[in-house]
Amino acid sequence: MVITSESARPYVLDLRVWQQRDLSRLFRRLLETPTAEDHWYDWKGLKRAFPGVRMPWHQSHPWSATLLLVALAVAFLHAYAVLAM
Repeated sequence: MVITSESARPYVLDLRVWQQRDLSRLFRRLLETPTAEDHWYDWKGLKRAFPGVRMPWHQSHPWSATLLLVALAVAFLHAYAVLAM
């Protein structure tokens, strides 16, 4: 979800990390404010539509995030194997 205003930079909310209670409260507050019609964007389209938006690192660099996760998993398994000996 992208929240924009005329006076501030756009802000991206990752709704997956919000608790349901807080998210419901946010949506109730947003119902009181004027909103634009809904649009769906992929990450590149979002960056083009809202140039000042700050996206989560793992979303803007998916291959780097995946490689980092794999490297951490391999390091963990290696450390576990070494300590188990």
